[in-house]
This record gives sequence, structure tokens and C-alpha cells, in this order.
Amino acid sequence: MQVVLKDLNKYLRSKNSIQLFILLTVCEILNLQASILTAEELHAHPGSIVFNAVQGHSLSDTRSIFIFTSLGTTINWSQSKDVSWLTPDLQNGVTDGILKIGVNITGKQPGIYYGNITIQSPQSSAGPVIVSVTLVINPDVPVKITTWRDGHNGAMSVCVDDSKSSGFDELQANGFKGTYVLEGVSPPSFYTDYYNAGMELGSHTVDHPCYAVSDDVLRTQEIEPNILALCTNTPEPCKDVISFVWPCGFTNYREQAVASEYFLSARGYNINQLEDATPDNFMNLKSYNSHESTPYPPSDLKTVVDAAVDQQKWFNLVLHDYTNDDGAISYANSKDIWVNSIGTVIKYILQRDRFILTNYNASYDRITYNVSRLQIPSSVSKNFEDAFGPNDVITMQIDIDDSKTVENVFINGVSNPYQTKNLNGNIVLFTNVSLASSLTKTVEIKYHVTTIGLTITGVTANNKVYNGTTAATLNTVSAALVGVVPGDVVTLVSAGATGTFVNKNVGTGKTVSTSGFTLGGTDAGNYTLTQPSLFANITTANLAISGVTANNKVYDGTTTATLNTGNAALVGVFGSDVVTLISTGATGTFADANIGTAKIVYTSGFTFGGTDSGNYTLTQPTTTANITGIILTVTGVTANNKVYDGTTAAT
Repeated sequence: MQVVLKDLNKYLRSKNSIQLFILLTVCEILNLQASILTAEELHAHPGSIVFNAVQGHSLSDTRSIFIFTSLGTTINWSQSKDVSWLTPDLQNGVTDGILKIGVNITGKQPGIYYGNITIQSPQSSAGPVIVSVTLVINPDVPVKITTWRDGHNGAMSVCVDDSKSSGFDELQANGFKGTYVLEGVSPPSFYTDYYNAGMELGSHTVDHPCYAVSDDVLRTQEIEPNILALCTNTPEPCKDVISFVWPCGFTNYREQAVASEYFLSARGYNINQLEDATPDNFMNLKSYNSHESTPYPPSDLKTVVDAAVDQQKWFNLVLHDYTNDDGAISYANSKDIWVNSIGTVIKYILQRDRFILTNYNASYDRITYNVSRLQIPSSVSKNFEDAFGPNDVITMQIDIDDSKTVENVFINGVSNPYQTKNLNGNIVLFTNVSLASSLTKTVEIKYHVTTIGLTITGVTANNKVYNGTTAATLNTVSAALVGVVPGDVVTLVSAGATGTFVNKNVGTGKTVSTSGFTLGGTDAGNYTLTQPSLFANITTANLAISGVTANNKVYDGTTTATLNTGNAALVGVFGSDVVTLISTGATGTFADANIGTAKIVYTSGFTFGGTDSGNYTLTQPTTTANITGIILTVTGVTANNKVYDGTTAAT
């Protein structure tokens, strides 16, 4: 067929119309036969797409499905979805075409959701194409995966095409890793040294076709021998050959679908644009040309570094024979941009977009949660999970409590490196985690344990009568803790609590210190307890006097009583208190002056002294005594003398 077409131009210039007619007829017949022998098939790539969202936050991102045919003819297609949350931008279209898919997460809880987009055409001899869609909704918590590793604002990759060696010294000098792609089947000798220095080796076909080739040619003549040459002649394993570059930047959707069987990404050319944080087409990554190729990139590639940082995008810089980067590689070392190979950046993106967070919990002394990720889809030719190793990490950003100091970060109980940064006045923590498919890890951010002080309310001390001690009686029925962090289990134990007056002496509003209050509960060890300070009164104790008696007396018309105080003593003095009775001014008084027995005698004038006397009051004693009648005599009476008359009568 191609021979006939090549000869067409020659026959068109000839004057032999009969031959021209015959040629055209043959072409038509051959074309008819080709269409009969080979039926058109509808295809699409990628075969699966994934979204990662946060509960309660709308997601504006879309994913593209690239629809094409096996022979490149134009046919109609239509799509259908099997879940309501999928939002395609088109209902139908023609090949080649792009179907953009969005998601509506309104009202959805955290979890993993699955759906399918079915694309079909009555003009296709193949069955419908089904593209699986996975939606991850993570809880709205202060943890996220940073757009770029270590929280950088942008990303940059340097890719050197056509088996060239440029850029290596600059990458090495700045501690960066780049991508070097092989053209042909004979890797240059320096590739081994470059690989051992950390550079990625990628594929650039065998024959560098800057035009379309068949699927079979692309697979068996361009890609597979090129990969095998890398695996055989360099230290890089076949599983790690995951990056591809289109020769001259030429590609189409059909070839991209073939490339996706072997590679995680394919880089384009002649685009001169930054790549998005999640590429719209992993099989035709945007890049900037080297200066010797048209269309020319900006005159100063350092400006592209700045643009990537400002827009949080990915700058793919292409080099060929010369390191004509305008100093952009060294310049990037002073900017907030992550520079690494294409394969490493792609693996970061794929893991970031498949990140799953569960079981978030924050307490006063730690933050814990679980992390995992979805599996990276395999192809008919490759299990891409094999390309991921322990160094392929993603960066978690955790909004920590600014008032606390982080003591350590643990992943599955093992200490993990971390750093903190002040982002616009807010302290956040960054730590990296390596995730394997279907493996859940536990993350713990532990704060430096500074116990929280608790106080107690509702405790009172009883007033008391002086008893010579400092002991105070406490009322703890209404006692309660103040300051417990919500959710913590902490209880107040009052059984051993005691109170103590500041001293034993009488007074009002006296300070009562307490002790013996303790904490219980599973979180008690995270707290300290301040024993409450209270106030109460001590009133005076009453003293009595014993051993005081009153003398009986003969009625004398007064109430005065004479007291006997020789045996007088105080009753009620506590312990070793120094209190003395003073009786010198004591007096007694009968209730009345009349004669009688056991008459009450009131006393007064007893006082007391001593260093502890101020803590007492004194009750004056009472006693009893008798008042007897007085014997009277008569004066002025005389008896007359008489003559004996035999009687005792006298006049």
C-alpha cells in the first residue's frame, strides 16, 4: 500500500491518464480490502483514574480519559457512568477526543468509593471500554500530604535526551538527581557511573522515530530492546526503567497507551509549559525545550524555576548536547523547589494521590493516626509496584499545637526524622513515610510531656471550737477537678484528704491547708494536682473551775459569802497548754441574805493567765453553803426578889 502511495506523485506528473486511472482504482481496491480485513476498535487510556479529596471540601480537579481508535479513523462514541458522584464533561464525542471526569463529594463520609465510566461506539468492532474510577475521601483533620516532597513549593526535573552526558556536573555539585534517557541499544559507558551516582536511566526508543509507528513496532522494535539494553548493560534493574521520552516530542493517544504498558510516565517535548502537580496526561508530560530547539524556551530558564515555585508546579528541563540551562540548576538550589529525577517525582505524585488516612486522634500529649495507600495499577507488561522501594517516601504535614514542644515522631513505634517550620505564624511538622500497597502504618507525634496542673473546687473546712490542735475537718462531697482536658479519664480521690489550720490558736478566716487529695483514672499520670487552700474559724474553748467551796455562815443580813479557793483548779485545758487560774480577786455571793441550807453561792472575779489563755473563756463556778439563824439576847430586864413560896415562879 505504501509503495503505491509513493508512486502516486510520479504518476500524477505523467500525461498517461489511463495509467493514472488504473493506479487510483488499485488504491481504492486496496483501501477497501484493508477496511474489510481490519475492523476499527475503540480504545482509551488510562485504564483507571483516582481522586483524593478531603471531607467537606469540594474538589475542582478533573482527570482526563484519552479516547482513540486503533487505525486512527474518526468514529463516534458515548459514555455512561454507574455512580452518581461522577461528573463527566461530555456525554458523547468523536475520536480522537478527551473526556474529562470530575467528582461531586457533597455529603460523602470519609472512605473509598468506586465507580466506572463506560465508553462505547456502534462503529467499534471491540466491546465497550471501561475505565475504573477510585475516590479517596480523607477526614478533615490537620494532616495532609504536601504537594511536593519535604513541603517544597515546587518541583524540578532535569532530563538529558539522546544518550548525552550534559548537566551531570551541575546536578552533582548541587546534590540533585536527574534522568538520562537512552537512544538505541548501546548505553554509553558513563551511564554506569551516572546510575551509581544516583541518576535515573530511562528509555528513548531504539531508532528515535519522530513519526507514528505501529503498536507492534513501538513495542517490539523501539521500547522492549531499548529497556533490555539498559537492564543488561547498566546496573539499573528492568523494574526501575519507568520513564520514557518521546523522540522529537512526537506522540499520539494510541502510542501513549502502548507506552503506559511499560512506563509510569512519558515526557513530551516542544511544549514549553510547566506541568501540573498532578499531570493531566502522564504519558505526555509538559517540559521546556533546550535552547537549541524550536520553539525556543524563555531566554532565562531561571525564571521558570521561579514560576514553578510561585505556582506550585513541576518544571521539566530538557538538555541535549550542552548544559545550556542559564544557571537554572544551581539557581534552584537556593529556591524552595524539590529537584529530582522524573521517575522519583512521578512515584511521589502517584503515592500522594492514593494516600489514605484513618483513625486520627489528638490528645494533650500526642497525635496518632493510621496511613496507607492504594495500589499502583499494573499493566499487561509490568508490575509497577516493584519500582517502589523504601526511599520512595511521601511527606506528611501535620498542624501541631504551637504551645507544645514535639518530643519525637514514631512510625510503627520506630523513631522517624522530622522537621518543624513556621508557616505564616503557624508551626507545622513535616515527616516522611514510606508506604507499600495494602500496608497500614501507625504515625505518632509525641509532645514533650509537661503535665497539666489541676485544681479542686467545692471543698470547705468546718469551723471548730478550740481543741489545742491544728486538725481541720473537710467537707468533700462537692469536690471537683478543674482543668481536665475533655476526653481524658481523670478522677479525684478524696478518701485520704486531711485539713490543717495554720496554727492551733483561736481566730476567724484562718487558713486551712489540705493534703491527701490524689488523682485516679487512665490519664492521671499526665496531670499534677494542686491541693486546695481553705479558710475556717476557731472559736474559744470554755473552761470550768473545780475545788471552790463557800463557808457556811450565821445570818448576818448580807449575801456575802466567804470562798475557799485553796483547792481551786481549771477544768478543760487541752494538753500542755499553759493556762493558770487566778483566784485573788474572787468573791462569793449568796443568792439572798436569808437563812437556809445549801443555798447557791455565785462567784466572780476568777480570772486566768498564761500563754494559751487567749484560746479559752472561763465560766465562774457556783457552789452552795448554809446561812444559819442568829442567836439574840435581851437586855434591860430584871427579876424581883421574892420570899420563898415553894415555887420557881419569878416576877
